[in-house]
Amino acid sequence: MFVLLPWENAQEFKDLVMDLKCEYTPKNRTEMILVERMAQHHWLRNRATLLQGNCFLDDGTIDDKRLALYLRYETTHERAFHKCLNELLRIRAEKKKQEIGFESQKRKQEEHDRKQEQHKMKKDLHQWAAMFAEAKVYHQKTLTDSVKTLQDIAQWKAKS
Repeated sequence: MFVLLPWENAQEFKDLVMDLKCEYTPKNRTEMILVERMAQHHWLRNRATLLQGNCFLDDGTIDDKRLALYLRYETTHERAFHKCLNELLRIRAEKKKQEIGFESQKRKQEEHDRKQEQHKMKKDLHQWAAMFAEAKVYHQKTLTDSVKTLQDIAQWKAKS
């Protein structure tokens, strides 16, 4: 649980949170949580750094135990900050990959659909060409039959 100490400036912490939100513009609740945790870890790291200064006493001695503890706190929160940052960046990279993958799949589907449409158009064109050829043959047969019929009529009249 994160708590501001009485001697810490709440407005400075709010400003830090706002600055990080402006910089990383969280897009969903998960990203918002990560950005807020980054602010907390940054604040706690700075607090540990400040408290390290209190380990050096006026008489020139050092409170080794407290200094070691505050150094450990500083390191822990530094790592936690970067862990949150890396997680935020990983989530965004994964999301981007999915979007790129989706766009790629969409383009592939559009290309497939276009090829299918071209194939259908060629098939339809071939079908119309075959029907046209059949119509020409039928027309030619009709003309031939008409000529033959006229010849038969002419022969019949010639016989009569």
